[in-house]
Amino acid sequence: LRPSASREGEVKIYIITLPHREDRRHAPLVCGPEAIAAMRAAGFDVEILRASCYCERDALQARGGLGCYLEDSAGVAGAPHWVRMKRYEGAEVPVGREEAERLRKAIDENYEEGSDRLVDSMGGDGGIEGYVVDSNWPGATSCAMSHTRALMTAALDGYSFALVFEDDAVIPTSVAWKRGWCEGRCTGKLCFCPGAWGACIEDAVALARRGTSGASTGDLDVLYLGMGEAFER
Repeated sequence: LRPSASREGEVKIYIITLPHREDRRHAPLVCGPEAIAAMRAAGFDVEILRASCYCERDALQARGGLGCYLEDSAGVAGAPHWVRMKRYEGAEVPVGREEAERLRKAIDENYEEGSDRLVDSMGGDGGIEGYVVDSNWPGATSCAMSHTRALMTAALDGYSFALVFEDDAVIPTSVAWKRGWCEGRCTGKLCFCPGAWGACIEDAVALARRGTSGASTGDLDVLYLGMGEAFER
């Protein structure tokens, strides 16, 4: 998908959640009303996105593909827009040792400190083969579908940049202090300052813009943040 020029330079923020998860609507979570208000006050377009549910995942796995409705804004000539999702060929094949070594090398080269937690001991021996197999837990497919819907909606709406958050995302106080996002009142492990979210997004967008400035296509496809506690050196 190629974004149109209608919203060139604008940033879209999606927070993925479910209607019944009222327990995710408070500070210091990104889905808290204070955080959302702070992001909007900083000039960002924030939208709450319904997460894909398990019934969608089950239908996708049973049929091999599934038509998914994008958000209302992603319309073509005023008509709703649907996309078809399917699991890639070979998705059910276990990861072999050679592929695991390539994946581990890519993680080590492209992620900062904290990347060791991307591949933990879920496989028993800490190997990436076991992690990839075991991470095919019930919500994994639904999560991937939610993020895909968000990114495709942003692209069809013409946004240059989009950031997608899970509703339970938080900012560690250590990171907020280092980056200057915290107002100085937080003493626990998590930063409760609503303004920290606006500052976090501003830094993320600046990082994304630097990533696109030297690219021949002018596009940065995906920038993942949040697994490691180091945002950027």
